[in-house]
Amino acid sequence: MLHYKACARTRKEKACDIALMVFGTLAAVYTTAQTIMVGFRHRWAHPSNYSSHFTLQLTLQPETGGPTFGHC
Repeated sequence: MLHYKACARTRKEKACDIALMVFGTLAAVYTTAQTIMVGFRHRWAHPSNYSSHFTLQLTLQPETGGPTFGHC
């Protein structure tokens, strides 16, 4: 958007900027939709892992043993 407002002078440059903005918006919407659908599919495939409320509970397993330092 900054390039479109500040730098683009010719019709070709403005058209390329608009095409890039549209492509970026579509890519962001598609990626968001896919991420949401994966979450829903996982929830529907494994309903016993979730409570009756729509909450996703993440558990972190502690690492066994500690980190080792000084070994490159």
